[in-house]
Amino acid sequence: MNVATAALSLVIATTAFAPVAEAVETNNSQLTPFQVTSLAYRGSFGEAGIPGYGALESGIATGDIVAEDVIEAAIASGRLSVEALEDGAFVSSVDNQLDNLVDHGN
Repeated sequence: MNVATAALSLVIATTAFAPVAEAVETNNSQLTPFQVTSLAYRGSFGEAGIPGYGALESGIATGDIVAEDVIEAAIASGRLSVEALEDGAFVSSVDNQLDNLVDHGN
C-alpha cells in the first residue's frame, strides 16, 4: 500500500465514523427548552415529522403539535436525552416556549 492509498483510507475511515462520534457527543449535551423550541421552529426536526416556521405555529395553535411531540423529535434526532421527556418541568417549559411562539406570531 502506498502513501496515497493509506491517506485515502484514513480519510474514508475518518469520514465514515465522524457522524457516529458527533451523535454520541451531542446526545450527552442537554438542550434548554428555548433551544429545543428554536430548533423546531427552524425546521431541524422535519425528519421526525415536526414542520418548521408557519407550519409549526399552525400545528401548535390547532393542538396537532404539543411539547411532547417536539421533545420526542429532539430525542429522535440525537440532540436530547430520553430523560427530558420524563422531566415534567422541562416538558412544561417547552410547552410554554411553544405557546409563546404562537402568541408572538399573532
